[in-house]
Amino acid sequence: MQPAEVRRIGSELQGDGNQVGRIGTDVVTAGNLLVSALSGTPVAGQAQGIASGFDQLEESLNKYHDYLAAYGQSLISAAASYEKVDEHHGHAFASVNNKIDQADAPLRGYQG
Repeated sequence: MQPAEVRRIGSELQGDGNQVGRIGTDVVTAGNLLVSALSGTPVAGQAQGIASGFDQLEESLNKYHDYLAAYGQSLISAAASYEKVDEHHGHAFASVNNKIDQADAPLRGYQG
């Protein structure tokens, strides 16, 4: 897998993490709306319990968001590190090739 592909996957994971975070916010909003709508009714206590469960779900979704964002960033960083190492090795290889060419230049015409 090429670094660009790894970077793309990392970016997508970060985007997925952001979507998960927004879903968590929407879940809490839905729970609050439910509590508000059912306030003063015989099921108000149950609505509060559901909203509390939604709060816990949001906490889990936020942890998942953090995980996806961190994992995506790790992939992006790994791709960048690989490119730096690859670039360094490419320069080193070119330098060695150049020195070999210089060293054997006098021998190229030799037919022995």
